[in-house]
Amino acid sequence: MENVRRRFAVAVAVGLGAGALAAIPAQGATRIEKHLALAPGGRLIVRSEVGSVVVRGDAASSAAVVVSADRDDFEQVYEMSFTATPGQAEILIRRRNHGWSWFEGWTGWHGRVEITVSVPRATAASVHTSGGRVEASELTGDTQLSSSGGAVVAHDLAGRLDARSSGGAVEVHGLRGDIHLSSSGGGVRAAAVQGAVEARSSGGGIQLEQVAGSVRADSSGGGVTIRDAGGRVDASSSGGPVHVRFAAGNAHGGDVDSSGGGVEVLVDPAVSLGVDAGSSGGSVSCDLPVTVQGKLSRHSVKGVLHGGGELLRVRSSGGGVRIAPL
Repeated sequence: MENVRRRFAVAVAVGLGAGALAAIPAQGATRIEKHLALAPGGRLIVRSEVGSVVVRGDAASSAAVVVSADRDDFEQVYEMSFTATPGQAEILIRRRNHGWSWFEGWTGWHGRVEITVSVPRATAASVHTSGGRVEASELTGDTQLSSSGGAVVAHDLAGRLDARSSGGAVEVHGLRGDIHLSSSGGGVRAAAVQGAVEARSSGGGIQLEQVAGSVRADSSGGGVTIRDAGGRVDASSSGGPVHVRFAAGNAHGGDVDSSGGGVEVLVDPAVSLGVDAGSSGGSVSCDLPVTVQGKLSRHSVKGVLHGGGELLRVRSSGGGVRIAPL
């Protein structure tokens, strides 16, 4: 009899579970399309609490918006606002109920959401999402991108760029303006930048390549690598080594240091520079034809290259220092 009771209890439990599952409707998909007035030279604002956002510039004369989700209850959980005023289009997506219930806290809302916006190329954009990745391309206006839920990616932009992420890496290339990059959720990478770069990371290393303007790079999450720098370089790391390669003919100097590893700097030997290098964590080697000033030391080198010029200061407390020709 006891065994029969146990089997009956199990059967009831399974039956209830199956009934509960059957009561959940099949999930479909949501797709919403909107067109907002936005002439070239205007501004786009996107603020979303869910999903990824992709903004592309093209030859359009308005803003075309597509919101897609892989669930059919998206509009029950999130409210959307699409507004257009002279010179500006705004998209807002927020959760309808910010409270917490036992059932909501247990199940949550799981699904893929993407907001895609096509705008005139001559558009300034300000985009933030707390739910996923942000990507922008083919814009000539100033751009602000931020995500607390994923990576930030940008390419083929002409204006100033401010890109920040606390949820992933920041990756940009093919930019023609000055840029500021910051990540606490991953590394920072930039390539083919015609303007100046300011990069900060506490979530990974920094890698910059082919930057025509000046560079300021600071990482506490990894090393710093800069290749083909066309301007002054100020680079530091407390999370790893620092490697800097100046472009041929670059005599702007800079300040390069690391407390997390060694430092290596490659310089065009034909330029004129002042050199001041020192290490408390290892030796200093300099393979450039520097005219040494003061006493020779294993841990420091100070002098001038071809009569001197802008100062290149190199320091390390985490390893050795090497200065070498390109």
